[in-house]
Amino acid sequence: MEIFDIVDQLINKNKVEFIFINSTPWWGGNEFGYTFGDEGNVTVPSANTIVGKTRWLMRNIIVQILGLNSFDGIDERFLKDLGTLNSRSKIAVRVTRCEGNANPSYYFSKNEASCIFKTTKLLENWPTIKNKQPAISSKNLIRESIGNKIDIIKNIMNFIQDDNEKIKNKYSKEGIFNNYNSIFQEHKSSLKVALCYLSESAKEYFRYFLIPRFILAHIGVDSPEEYYYMQPAKPKSVKIKVEVINNGEDEDFFNFFVTSLIFTMKYMGIGKAATRGFGRFILTDQQTSDFQTEFNSLLKIGTLLVCKEACKPNFDIPIIRIDNPQIFFFKVKRHEKITGKDPITYLIAIGNATLKVAWKIAIKKIYKDKGAAYHTWTLGLPRSQHKTGYLIDEEEGRRISYITISPICDGNTCDKIYLIPFIYEEKEEFKKLRYKGGHDRQPKSIYNKAITPDKKEYPVNAVRDHVYIALSWLRYILSGGDNAS
Repeated sequence: MEIFDIVDQLINKNKVEFIFINSTPWWGGNEFGYTFGDEGNVTVPSANTIVGKTRWLMRNIIVQILGLNSFDGIDERFLKDLGTLNSRSKIAVRVTRCEGNANPSYYFSKNEASCIFKTTKLLENWPTIKNKQPAISSKNLIRESIGNKIDIIKNIMNFIQDDNEKIKNKYSKEGIFNNYNSIFQEHKSSLKVALCYLSESAKEYFRYFLIPRFILAHIGVDSPEEYYYMQPAKPKSVKIKVEVINNGEDEDFFNFFVTSLIFTMKYMGIGKAATRGFGRFILTDQQTSDFQTEFNSLLKIGTLLVCKEACKPNFDIPIIRIDNPQIFFFKVKRHEKITGKDPITYLIAIGNATLKVAWKIAIKKIYKDKGAAYHTWTLGLPRSQHKTGYLIDEEEGRRISYITISPICDGNTCDKIYLIPFIYEEKEEFKKLRYKGGHDRQPKSIYNKAITPDKKEYPVNAVRDHVYIALSWLRYILSGGDNAS
């Protein structure tokens, strides 16, 4: 059933229900921010989470239709029936857990975690791994010192990618990570016993440590059990029934809410790193549908609600489709075509494309180029570390990315990526934005020029300018250095 065929069936109905299943990894979570509980139960998306993200989408759609610069007054004017501090929502949402198609949903159990994640110090002479000598002193897999606490698997995999021509050739011929197990088996002797005793599921999990956002979330994590709690759920393992009940709401508004909810689950994502491709859910009974058709229909339904009185819709949403995305391995300055097309590989490609260092290396081949003209703040805040980077009034502020990067997946494979920008000015917040480089004593206003993939600097004076340039970078990196204009 097509998504907007459902809308035709909503008339005179007080309740509709849908079955969703995750098509990309679901990274929860619960009140502690964890995906899994003590007994191996996966945390499913809550009704509040779904309604909150759906409301965010509706707010953005309305702003785009009206051509406004901010969300001021949008909730009071159009969305008050979803509830305010003084009134209950006229639409109720209930979520019920179902049995997923992939069981168990975790990559390793709580009991296995203590065996896998015992912390230790890496051998003092870390560069020995470059010479293919054993770099791990025991079966322990996590390093505790030498910079930030980053999983040793990431370094091992970088070793495989950087130094072994045989593996490079295998990637080129057979696709990135297609034969992941054979890579481990082939290098078992040089990696010693660190990997050979792991289950296939645990080996699959360690691929997440090639995703920058995932690494950042685990810096400072010492407890083996915490790695268990924080792991994402496998694709097709989280299945939920979502019931939407109309308690006296206007038909047009109810239709707009329901279609926005479905669009949110499919394309905008739920949970952690949703703007980076995690947390996509598809309808179990829906046939393959075209993103652009669904998006245009959503705008049309929103327009029917917003423009009951005379108004001229003002759409300006430069969505970009990337049909054959590539991974940019910036450390070795190399693009690779994605042939395996599994969801985790797509998440790795997306994660690498959002990095300032990747932008620098893609055009100048060096990472030490000054970063002030490479503006990544539109991809979400905070984007800072070691007290450098982007700040709001000298404090770390939080802001969702203006651009959602959405892989189109069915739970097994993916075939394209969409870049979905929602641009609103937020002029006051923009004025408060500051940038602090490594040698700056005080934060300063962000640099008013930006380097683009054509290696030129252009003036940037508004949020829209920054978003357009960020879009050009994402398209450039994910397209393998092509189609950047």
